[in-house]
Amino acid sequence: MISEEHHGHERKDGEKADDGGAFAGDRAELDPEGAGAPGIERKPSLDGVGEVAALAQLGAEVVDSGSGHGPEYSTGSSVVSSTSSMDSARSEEQLPMAANRQPSRTRFAKFLSGTLFAITVVLLKLKALVFVAFDYLRAYAVNPFEGFGAGQFAIAGGSMALSIAAYAVYLHKYPFALVLGFVLIILIHEIGHAVVIRAKGLRAGVMVFIPFIGGAVTLRDQPRSAYDDAQIGLAGPICGTAASLVVLQLYKWLGEPIYLAIAAAGFMVNLINLIPIGMLDGGRISGAVTKWMWVFGGGILVYKVIRQPNPLMWLILLLAAFQVYASIVREKNDKAFYDVTVGQRAGIAAAYFILVIFLGHQTFVNLNRLAALAKHP
Repeated sequence: MISEEHHGHERKDGEKADDGGAFAGDRAELDPEGAGAPGIERKPSLDGVGEVAALAQLGAEVVDSGSGHGPEYSTGSSVVSSTSSMDSARSEEQLPMAANRQPSRTRFAKFLSGTLFAITVVLLKLKALVFVAFDYLRAYAVNPFEGFGAGQFAIAGGSMALSIAAYAVYLHKYPFALVLGFVLIILIHEIGHAVVIRAKGLRAGVMVFIPFIGGAVTLRDQPRSAYDDAQIGLAGPICGTAASLVVLQLYKWLGEPIYLAIAAAGFMVNLINLIPIGMLDGGRISGAVTKWMWVFGGGILVYKVIRQPNPLMWLILLLAAFQVYASIVREKNDKAFYDVTVGQRAGIAAAYFILVIFLGHQTFVNLNRLAALAKHP
């Protein structure tokens, strides 16, 4: 067992040997050459309990790692590189500018992200609506002339030619193109009826054109409800109105008055067809809304017969009265036919009155345009 005193003497002898050794004469060469050179610092002495004796002095050391210089270790707070001072000042100047830009960028980012999100939602909704509309319209992608034979085509073609000839004679003062365009709009009107008839799974009879009255598509199978009957009735004026709008657009593109005349005639004939009289489309539509509309339509017809008494008006009045009578008999025998839900009734009523208002407006505006062109050709 070696005593502590012996160890103490050995340490002292070692320290003296170092002071007088090979490195004693070169100690000056190991001293730092300047303030910037790395210095060798002794480990701070510890007190009796092993704690650092001078923490305040250690806190004054500054480490500078500016770009373009090697690492410099300083033992005082006054030794700070000029590059570090300039960088600090520049950073302090840029802080307010960055603080001013940050809120505006944040607001813009929020606005942009919100806008993109809203657009995405709208597109998804529109996509869903397009799919629903496509699925609904796909049921109407049918052949309106399915089941037509040679006889039916002969009746349709012959009656159409007869109508064109009758209108051409009666309207001999007007261009033949007006007559032809008018009859073509009636043809598209009747094809609209035929499309919905086939879409409802019903069989059409014949398509016939009646001079000065219009046209008609007969039914081999009767509609199963007043709602189906109303849809068949609406299809004709909707298709006829679409055809008239196409002709009106041709007038706007080409500036030819004949297209304006055809469009005005098309709007007017489709509007007349919406009068709630039994034999007209309006009479079929009104059956799904309220039969009191027949009273209004009958009043208009009686007024026209009194003011303009002629065989054609009397024939229309008799046909309308027969249609009303047939509807009353059918309601007694088949009460379920007029069972229409509130939603179906509201939808048919909205479509009917919107169409009436639109056609009334278009007829009034385009007839006035024709009158202005006649005064100032």
